[in-house]
Formats: sequence, structure tokens, C-alpha cells
Amino acid sequence: MKLHVLSALLLGLWDVGSTTQHVRNRQIRSHDANCLDAVISTMSEDIGRLEAQLNALQNSAAEKNRKRSAFLAKLPANPRASANSP
Repeated sequence: MKLHVLSALLLGLWDVGSTTQHVRNRQIRSHDANCLDAVISTMSEDIGRLEAQLNALQNSAAEKNRKRSAFLAKLPANPRASANSP
């Protein structure tokens, strides 16, 4: 009889221990998920800033190309030919 009671108590303690560990594991996973959410949020903000910087650089490059094209359009078609002409 004592053996049955003792084994029942041990099984009960093991069950409580495994349930406690399960709860701890769930809390850890929840904490990890919250940390990942924060990292993803920060990365999304960083990506937004980088996209804005890239857009500004592309606009700047396009403007420089327009100015370059306008400058080149004002030059003679063949500078040597116009310099050598009488």
C-alpha cells in the first residue's frame, strides 16, 4: 500500500514538475516572440528609411543626368570639325 501511495505521489510531483516546465517553456517562447516582433518592427523602420534614402539618391542621379544631357546638347556635335573649319 505504501508503495502505491509513494508512486502516486512521485507521479503527481513529476506531473506538476512537467507542467511547470511546460509553462516556463511557453513563457520563454512568448518572450522570444515578443523580442522577435520588436526586432522585425525595428528592421521595418530601418528598411523604410533606407528606401527613402535610395529614392532620394535615384532622384538626385536622375536630375544630374538631365543636367548632363542638357549641357551635352548645347555642345557642338563634332568639336574638332568646328575647330578646324575655316
